[in-house]
Amino acid sequence: MSTWDIEDKAVRRKILRIVNDLKSKTSYDGHSTTLVTIWIPPKTPVSEISALINQELATAARIKSRTTRKHVQAALRSIASKFKAWPQIPENGLLIFCGWTQQSNDLEYWEIIPPIPIQKKLYMCDSIFHVEVLEEILKTHHTYGIIIVERDESTIGLLQGSTIRVLKRIETYVHGKHGKGGQSQRRFERQIESAYEYHLKKTAEEANKIFLHMLDKLNGIIVAGPAFAKEDFVDVDSLDYRLRKKIIGLVSAQYQGYEGLREAVNNAINLIKETEYAKQKEAFDELMEAMNISPEKVVVGLQETMRALEEGRLDKVFIAEDLDKVLAKIQCGNKTERYILVDSSKDAEQIAKDICKDLGDPKVDIVDESLINFVLDKASNVSTHVIIISKDNKEHFDQLKSGFGGIVGLARY
Repeated sequence: MSTWDIEDKAVRRKILRIVNDLKSKTSYDGHSTTLVTIWIPPKTPVSEISALINQELATAARIKSRTTRKHVQAALRSIASKFKAWPQIPENGLLIFCGWTQQSNDLEYWEIIPPIPIQKKLYMCDSIFHVEVLEEILKTHHTYGIIIVERDESTIGLLQGSTIRVLKRIETYVHGKHGKGGQSQRRFERQIESAYEYHLKKTAEEANKIFLHMLDKLNGIIVAGPAFAKEDFVDVDSLDYRLRKKIIGLVSAQYQGYEGLREAVNNAINLIKETEYAKQKEAFDELMEAMNISPEKVVVGLQETMRALEEGRLDKVFIAEDLDKVLAKIQCGNKTERYILVDSSKDAEQIAKDICKDLGDPKVDIVDESLINFVLDKASNVSTHVIIISKDNKEHFDQLKSGFGGIVGLARY
């Protein structure tokens, strides 16, 4: 397995499938400790792992149960043989899973380069494979705090992966313009500035409460707002010094709430290029540009997209996550086959009858229980990038659903 981009939703789904597959495996009899798991952090000397395997082979020779001894030795010899191909451990480390499983009734070998560096080292012989390090990786996202400040209103939010969330709305009454003059004018101006400063400090206090407990997970903080409000917020110096160090930039934003957060994120896109949101935006911009300049490269809808994918013509496929249903093929009499999506395999027969009414007897073939899994498998064979859009990414999700019916492909040529 090559190195993966953990921010990519399709990549995360592939890893989850691997995790679930490995977790479903048990040793040949369901309880004997014959499945070998090895986690190797980056920069570990290859000689150290080779010595470990040889040592465990010697230990395995003393296992009393003949069957258990045979299976453990077979797994270790397989690992020793394949491990020779590694001149050095990859920069993110290496995960090895090997053993005779009850599910396949055969010796299985898995070799995985994790998408981010691992720190833990493990050698374990058990009745199951240990995938905790991969499960921890699935919890990892690039995470950015967002603070939008105006004179009397603020929004605190979070960008995590491709998801933008409002965490807190703050409103403070600040006087507007007044018609007083003389001493009254100066008094009112002082009151207004005092209220404004109070609002900025209150915003900072709320941000401290929200972000300090997730300090280690924050990749950065974006401060946004109209005119000079964002600069004033930073100058007030009420934000905790640890959070101040996390500020990566000040950007313009004219709105509050979710729309304001989205505006701030889009204006800060060059500062957060590694996030899933930024990458999805870049891909969508490419798609929309193609719609305007080369519309013949855009294939819209389930039928056209699936055909183009199977022919290997697509560079990218965009899929709304709520389209992840059972994929079936139907044929009405001698008519051309077509794809349909159904909630369950049982529904396919009835839907096929309705579609094929007066067109001939329906033939139904269940292609895959998951459209997205099928697309991921097909795409990996033809080097097509799959972009899965969830409802949490409201901007791109709505765009994909309303403009393209939930699935669209961008052809290479």
